[in-house]
Amino acid sequence: MTGRSADSYYSQEEMDLIKNGISKKLAYGDIARIIHETLGIFRTRNGIRKHVERHRKFYDNSVSSYNSDSFINSRGVVDNESTNITSLIKLTKVSEYISTLNEIAKLTPSVKKIKPISSSKESLVLLLSDLHIGKRIVDCKGNVIYDTNIALSYIKKLNNQLLHVMEHAGKGTKIDEIVVLILGDIVDNEIIYSSQIHHIDSCVSQQVNSATKAVWELLRSLGTIEGIKSVRAVCVRGNHGVPSRDASSEDSNWDNVIYNNLEYISQLTDTNISIETNYAEYNIAEVKGHKILLRHNIPLTADTAAARAKLGGWFDLHQCQTIVGGHYHHPAIQTWNDKYVFRNGCLSGADDLSERMAVYSTPAQIVFGVSEKRLPTFMYVLSFDT
Repeated sequence: MTGRSADSYYSQEEMDLIKNGISKKLAYGDIARIIHETLGIFRTRNGIRKHVERHRKFYDNSVSSYNSDSFINSRGVVDNESTNITSLIKLTKVSEYISTLNEIAKLTPSVKKIKPISSSKESLVLLLSDLHIGKRIVDCKGNVIYDTNIALSYIKKLNNQLLHVMEHAGKGTKIDEIVVLILGDIVDNEIIYSSQIHHIDSCVSQQVNSATKAVWELLRSLGTIEGIKSVRAVCVRGNHGVPSRDASSEDSNWDNVIYNNLEYISQLTDTNISIETNYAEYNIAEVKGHKILLRHNIPLTADTAAARAKLGGWFDLHQCQTIVGGHYHHPAIQTWNDKYVFRNGCLSGADDLSERMAVYSTPAQIVFGVSEKRLPTFMYVLSFDT
């Protein structure tokens, strides 16, 4: 057992390992693993970062040009081609990062707004949430059942899945609009819990880049479907997007960064795609004259007294006809006084959260139809692992 220095509770051996890791420009998560493997002492990424900030004089020669988030991480490489993401990662102080993120959100150019289509035809609504890009799940037999590559392959399947739905559901009607309700937790992040670095396959900057490219390609491909006049994405943030436990603004969220990127792309391309986000916890989508309330986290069930009271309050407050959410990683379609409540599934399927809840679900997302007279006109749960 090693002795601790009285002022910091870090041993000299740990401090030497930290200093050596910083000189090699390793990420704090990698330094934490080296300490654990070398000394058997468990340290978190954030714990080491705060220790370095408190004892900057000791590390000063090493940290003067060091920013752990802007270097290659052992679990992923920063993509330098994404300009506004890269500018964020290179900031060294969390407070500066938070401020810059909020300013980027405010400085987004006037967003291309596509009005909801009012017609006798129908709109197809896709719920897209809990993609957790970057998450890596290994089952009890050691098989990798989810990672970034698997997530991206599932997202690519969505276009064909929706074509199949339109072919069957559209026999008696025509669909002229696709509305994608993006409900948050698009990336898995790397700081949500202390050991998360061991359960991801890429750093958060790469997760954001992968998610931006995959979601934009999905929206673009949906916009090319014959008969579709427009694709509208309406967005809210999730809980996995927080950039730091020290974040001072709830609006600072990696989901919002992705939505902001999508807004920029939509401005630069001549497409029939629009991105609607208010960087907030909830949003309202109008589809064929109906109001849909979006929230990442809604009650797990619609049948308890507390859930009925909360759902009833939201229906009354927002004068909406439907509420949609995600968060719990398994899909459900419920009702509140004949109004539908959709809880979306996730792409990762069975994971540690579903095991703790004793609930199993295959990777799934929900899609439903909307006409001026009825919501929903049809509904399907799409699965991806078959």
